[in-house]
Amino acid sequence: STEISYSRLKIDTEDNFYFAGYYKGNLDFDPSTAKYPATSDTSKHLFVAKYNADGIFLWLKTSNGGKLGSPYEFCVGPDNSLNFIGSYDRPTDLNLGNDELIVNSNGEQDFFLIHNNKYCVGTYICSERIFCSF
Repeated sequence: STEISYSRLKIDTEDNFYFAGYYKGNLDFDPSTAKYPATSDTSKHLFVAKYNADGIFLWLKTSNGGKLGSPYEFCVGPDNSLNFIGSYDRPTDLNLGNDELIVNSNGEQDFFLIHNNKYCVGTYICSERIFCSF
């Protein structure tokens, strides 16, 4: 089955807009007649999609493995950088660029903070893993 949940819609200083969340299954993120399919296995994957002011699809970035919960919040910085905070509960990829940064979970709910530049294309800047113990 296909599932999608998005947390927020944001607009940058160039009037491009982004939405981010998680998806599971097979989805096409391009609203035009062109196709830009994304496929996940049985786990939920974080995504961020970018569109121009006319609604033309520009790009999609997803986590490459593991499971992430939906980002609780994300923001577009004054330099159009992208920042996310959310949670995960098993090994997962915190790099939305072309490379992977697999981090482990403590088995409960861990939190993440991700910072990427405006292209989000292999230009991962940093992430922070926050442990939670109850």
